[in-house]
Amino acid sequence: MRDALTSGLTGLVCQPLAAGDRTFALIMMFAAVRDDLPEVTAAVADISRELQPLLYRKVSEDERDLLRNALNATRSGVLITHARPLDAPGPRIVYANPATATMSGWTVADLLGQSPRVFQGPGTDRATLAKVRQALAAAEPVTVEVVNYRRDGTPFDVELDITPVHDQGNLTHFIAIQTETTARHAAEAERARREASFRLLFESNPVPMWVFDPDSLRFLEVNAAAAACCG
Repeated sequence: MRDALTSGLTGLVCQPLAAGDRTFALIMMFAAVRDDLPEVTAAVADISRELQPLLYRKVSEDERDLLRNALNATRSGVLITHARPLDAPGPRIVYANPATATMSGWTVADLLGQSPRVFQGPGTDRATLAKVRQALAAAEPVTVEVVNYRRDGTPFDVELDITPVHDQGNLTHFIAIQTETTARHAAEAERARREASFRLLFESNPVPMWVFDPDSLRFLEVNAAAAACCG
């Protein structure tokens, strides 16, 4: 703008425009002195009013694209459903991100229009589902762990976090974030198995064994053979 003013332009009219948290400006520059500056200023203001809805639409589209790209990039499964009906066939899926497809074996296109009940199977705990339904009926958030099923029937564990979505105070949708916990549960089970094996080996071993704190030399664990040996 500085270059424009130093290259023969004599003035400008600037009309700020706001759309959301973004600010724009409509600028009209002159190469000659204007006698009708008030009229030009009014015309710029009129044009800015015409542009305002277009700017809001553009900002909304940009924000929507950013949100969609973020949801598509996340490694957690994300579902958005209608808020109702809760009874069969259940609320319909209107959005599923690629991670949901990867996790479940369904394509995004196949999931749209279906109910999240498509993930349920014989190992899905009914008491947990009842807890979810109670929260949804009250339009309250809920977090549970549940067994879901892939399209091929393979079970997998997920942490399910469901949040109600309101528009001007009216409940319209639910958003569900699914984080697969199968590997974590498998690791926990393996750790418990190893601990149980060690405990069995330690306690039933005929060789005296003990565990002590190297700093204080205080005994932490003593097996039966050590107790019998040392009194």
